[in-house]
Amino acid sequence: QPLGKRILRKLQCPLQGRVLERRNFLQPARSANPDRGMEETLQHETTSQCFGLSPTGPGSNRPDGPKADHALTIKLDHSSGADQGPLPVGIRSSHVDTDLELLVESNLDGKATEGFTHLATAPPLNLVLPGAGNARRKGIDQYLENTCQSKHAILQLDSMMATFDLLERGSYASILPGCLCISKFDDPTAKLSPIRDPVLTVDYLLIEPETRAKSTATSAFGELLCLMIRKSCTEVRERFQVA
Repeated sequence: QPLGKRILRKLQCPLQGRVLERRNFLQPARSANPDRGMEETLQHETTSQCFGLSPTGPGSNRPDGPKADHALTIKLDHSSGADQGPLPVGIRSSHVDTDLELLVESNLDGKATEGFTHLATAPPLNLVLPGAGNARRKGIDQYLENTCQSKHAILQLDSMMATFDLLERGSYASILPGCLCISKFDDPTAKLSPIRDPVLTVDYLLIEPETRAKSTATSAFGELLCLMIRKSCTEVRERFQVA
């Protein structure tokens, strides 16, 4: 198969699994909550927020973290967040760039207020957040616990595509890396606000074998992916200039 199709197959995420946890989630009346049925039937399979490109081509490898036999892996981590421990033997990491975490709210009714929403002082929200095993989650929890005045309801869900689907239905908000939200920058149905005071960031790491040489295709893919990440991070920082 062409390299492009192999890469696409490798990056595709599973859409089935189970909802991991519902913590302090607000339950409005059934007639006022069209998402309840979907919320109760959503399924999800727990995965780490990273993907690896196997040197042997597409297969059944789960995106469950960096492996020594992966040609390369891109991983997200909070610079001030979860301690992920040492990398497995035989692989190394290098910093690609730093992104901003954004509060993503629905504006389907067009009634969003001017300016950014300051999550620290925002009224209670229904937040869709990744599971506890996600590298970003500990930093998000620390911010919610130590900075926010309100007690926000949390729906724990590790499927990014399902998260965006819930956001588009209008009853939920989320905290997402800015690079994933660039398509929403000028979307009138969404309101994006940087997490600040303190600023919450996420780092992108390139993880690869320490000694084994990469193939030409793997090197080209890694260079292109890192270039796209750096370009996207720059666009996010220019859009949301925070101290």
